[in-house]
Amino acid sequence: MPLPVSQTRILKKLEPGQDGTKKLVRQFGEQLVCVRYRQDRPAGRRYTTVEIVVDAGPMPEDQRSRRALLVRLRPMETELRRAVVNAGGLWDPRQRAWQVKKSVIQRLGLHDRLVRK
Repeated sequence: MPLPVSQTRILKKLEPGQDGTKKLVRQFGEQLVCVRYRQDRPAGRRYTTVEIVVDAGPMPEDQRSRRALLVRLRPMETELRRAVVNAGGLWDPRQRAWQVKKSVIQRLGLHDRLVRK
């Protein structure tokens, strides 16, 4: 019995325009992302799969506002730090700042503590 295609071994992954993808580029055009050649050795089967773009558009506003921004807190602001942690804030040791969602920055009034890049 053949394996589900998603569980088969990937032999090659090719970008559009590489040898082995030209016919598929003609068929799918700009929507083609990549071509994968897969193999199910026990069943003696070979598969050619394609990844294509089926939809594109602007990101919904609620997802854009979920991006984390960096804020700095003073060491003695333990209550504010606790509020940031409770709201899902994460410490970024490389930046020495807290990663916080935009909605949390608005709710806690942290605009003046944003780290400018």
